[in-house]
Amino acid sequence: LGRAYLDDGKPRDAAQWFLQNYQADKKGGRAPDSLLYLGIAMKELKDTKRACIAIAEFAEVYPAEAGGRLKATY
Repeated sequence: LGRAYLDDGKPRDAAQWFLQNYQADKKGGRAPDSLLYLGIAMKELKDTKRACIAIAEFAEVYPAEAGGRLKATY
């Protein structure tokens, strides 16, 4: 749902879903995606501080994904 909101130009709604998804299951298969896209949504909202926090946490917690399947987005 977060990606759909982001694609529709609604980063605030997207951010809420990405954060909720990430916090619900940080070890889930889509948790890295949710955290990375949370950073992207925050960037679109011009909230650089929170965007940097999300992206830094993504890189720290999910280094395999940052250098692997999500590398192009990261």
